Amino acid sequence: MCSSDLDVVLRSALLIGIHYAIGGLWLAGVALAVSRVGHWLRRPAVARGVDGAIGVMLTAFGWRLLVSER
Repeated sequence: MCSSDLDVVLRSALLIGIHYAIGGLWLAGVALAVSRVGHWLRRPAVARGVDGAIGVMLTAFGWRLLVSER
């Protein structure tokens, strides 16, 4: 391996480490947010609203796929 190959490997490893660190921070933030609002999300009315909104979105995406032209 020449020094330029080693430089590429080290830079790639650094970028992979940065990617994992950012991903870990993001997931920790999501977990913290969900833990703080989890009691609210478990309420039946809220759960029905979230389920309904997701159902509408998925139906809209499906409809768009159905009517789209290729």
